[in-house]
Amino acid sequence: MEQNVRYLGAADGILLLLDPLQMPGARGLASGRLPTPGTTDDEPANVLENVTDLIMAAQVKKPNERISKPLAIVFTKMDALLHDLKDTSPLLRPPPQTSYFDDRDSREVHTEMQRLLARWNGSRIDQIARLNFSHYRYFGVSALGESPTADNRVSGRGIHPYRVTSPILWILGQFGIIGVK
Repeated sequence: MEQNVRYLGAADGILLLLDPLQMPGARGLASGRLPTPGTTDDEPANVLENVTDLIMAAQVKKPNERISKPLAIVFTKMDALLHDLKDTSPLLRPPPQTSYFDDRDSREVHTEMQRLLARWNGSRIDQIARLNFSHYRYFGVSALGESPTADNRVSGRGIHPYRVTSPILWILGQFGIIGVK
């Protein structure tokens, strides 16, 4: 715990990976191979709450002052949930291929993730983020692009990462390292 507090206290930004398939509301909608359910400690809202507590312990702040470190809240394994999205969902579009960070696309994905959180009974996540962080953004990604096979192997179609660079680019944009439009 002490080591985590030190690392989070020294970090300029945080990229927090959460598994939506550990949320009963999302898990029931998922397709493909599902991970083993975790304990209550693995539930995304509890993970975010624990990280928030660690950050607050590492910094001195005034009462009611929100954490100023940018927080990218990244929902992984979205490939298992894409089939359940509306045709107009920004998560179904490929990310923009630009030389800058496309803030409009990112905001649309953020709003879609907020909608999904409400549907997955994950509104507590949004409440924790809104109350404790000045700058946060939601992302939906998939490292493999589709669920593993029944024997836990990568699909024969290969690996096709989906939107995995967006959270990193957003954090870089927060620090002015890359352009944001």
